[in-house]
Parts: sequence; structure tokens; C-alpha cells
Amino acid sequence: MRGIIKGLNEAWEWTFVLVFCVASANFRAWEETKIGCVNIDSQNGRVEWKHEPVEGDREKLIIIVETGVIGSPAA
Repeated sequence: MRGIIKGLNEAWEWTFVLVFCVASANFRAWEETKIGCVNIDSQNGRVEWKHEPVEGDREKLIIIVETGVIGSPAA
């Protein structure tokens, strides 16, 4: 996640980003105290904050949507 945040900060002025992935990896210690990160499992609707800044202190938000494996529908 550190690399994604670094790339975003270098390329854009951003406050919100939506990331789609098959599954998110385990997070190490979260270093970005003003960036919130929430994980949504689209298969079961489970929502989990990976890092929630102190109320009123969040400057940016990353939402990770875990899609699971997406394949062709059965015939």
C-alpha cells in the first residue's frame, strides 16, 4: 500500500481513491496517520477499517473493494 500511496501523491492531488483487487494483502503497521483505509469484501459485504484516523483528522481516504475471482458466467 505504501507504493500505491507514494505513486498517487506524486501523480495527483487526491483526496479519495477506489482500488479494486481480487484480495488485499495483510497490512504492516500503517504509517499514514491522516489517510484512512477501509476494506470492503464484495462477496459478503463485510467492511473493515484498516486504519481510521482520529475524528476530524482525515485528509484522504482509500477504499479497497475485494472482488474475489471474477470469471465468465457458467453456460
